[in-house]
Amino acid sequence: MNSIKEKLLFPIIYLFKMGATIPHMNYYLFIDDKGNSFNGNQKIIFEYMLQKYPMRKYVWAFKDKKQIIAFKEKYPQCHAVKYNSIRLCFYLQKSRYWIFNFVTPNYFKISKYTFYLQTSDDLNIIDEDKDKLDYLFTKDEESKNKLIEEYKIKEKKIIISDYPINEQGNVNWEEIDKILCQ
Repeated sequence: MNSIKEKLLFPIIYLFKMGATIPHMNYYLFIDDKGNSFNGNQKIIFEYMLQKYPMRKYVWAFKDKKQIIAFKEKYPQCHAVKYNSIRLCFYLQKSRYWIFNFVTPNYFKISKYTFYLQTSDDLNIIDEDKDKLDYLFTKDEESKNKLIEEYKIKEKKIIISDYPINEQGNVNWEEIDKILCQ
């Protein structure tokens, strides 16, 4: 994507349409590493949700067209879009749930009707996005207290759970279900 389109056109269109759409209850938008990959906590949450709630709408954003094609072949019932595209703009507005692991660009304006689950354990990401996010994971009470004291994150936003990628069996799926099914 050329820099003029990325820096000017996408944010203008997105901001112009922001607020014109109330998110749909059953739309979930997943982005891993700014569209560079399909793995991590997002992939595990996606596969869990897809298995448990197959009738919901799932969208992934990728930078690489080959990833989009491969995703659509494996998950034909789901949507895949190009990262920083006009279609992503549409799904940023339409999706009730955002599940990301990176600092969202300033022009990713979140609706008051959208729930944002941050799945990264990188404290720099959490610190930069703390005003936008609705929920995030932390592994234990000690980490939770650090987030509350040092980063001033409200306790109700913190889910104590192993990260799904760790696959250690201590994932708090009940809490994740509650959040992603509001």
